[in-house]
This record gives sequence, structure tokens and C-alpha cells, in this order.
Amino acid sequence: MSCFHHPVSGVRSTWSVAFARSFVVSMVLAALVLTTPVLLAQGPPPPPGGGGACSSEVFVSDTIPADGLTNFATVMDAYAAVCAGGTVHVAAGTYVESIDISDANAKDGVTIDGAGATTIIDGGVLTTNSVAINGMTFSNMTILHSDGTAGEGL
Repeated sequence: MSCFHHPVSGVRSTWSVAFARSFVVSMVLAALVLTTPVLLAQGPPPPPGGGGACSSEVFVSDTIPADGLTNFATVMDAYAAVCAGGTVHVAAGTYVESIDISDANAKDGVTIDGAGATTIIDGGVLTTNSVAINGMTFSNMTILHSDGTAGEGL
């Protein structure tokens, strides 16, 4: 076993080495114990791409930066993040995209709510022939080109 040279007394002892080692281990454990509550309070990091848990309310805007959690730049990204029975709030503006509902992403009871006549979805709502959705609502918006023909709306 190696010896430790005490800086004040000049005495070398194996006890000093054991003490130094236990002191270092104690400090590491104390640091771990003190930081664990902070780490637990922060929760796990969000999964990449914003997947995981859904939200009951999400927002779409072309003026508020998208964060991938509750604020989105497109209606479809917001729809992907909302829970069944939740609401997608769409700010005033023209959104050139189609809302594509399929068996893979169908959710019952979702409301897509605009800000009135100034909220326009230009691309329509498209569904597969087999999709079944109960209680989906579109309100306070204009939806254009549902069948891909200019001037058509829902």
C-alpha cells in the first residue's frame, strides 16, 4: 500500500491515504446526492422530433416561432401533436397545405379552430376511404381546394 506524506506534519501513513480516498469518495457522493433532486425535477428530455406525449391544446401560427411542443408552423404538425379530444388553435393567416387524415393518424373528437374568416386552409381536407373519425370539428375558418380543384372548398 502506498503512503501519504502529510504536508504539515511530514508524517507518512497508510491511514492518511485511506482518509484521502474516503474524503474524495464522500465528496463525489455528496455532489451526486445534491444534484439528483434537480435532475429529477427537470424530468426526462423530450424525445427527438417532438414525439411522445400529446397535448390537449396546440397552436398554429406563422408569426410565433414553432417549438415542436405546443406551437407549430403547420396545421398537420399541430394535429400530429394533439391528443384525441384536444383542440388545434389556428391563428389568422393562409396556410397552404392539405390536412391529410388516414387510418394511421385518425383521432376522435379533435377540434381544429381558426380565428375566423381570416384563417384559410388552402389545400383542403383529404381522407382515405376507410378512415373512421367520430366528432372531428372544423370551425371558424375557410377551407379551400378539398378536391384539388381551384375554387372548391369544404
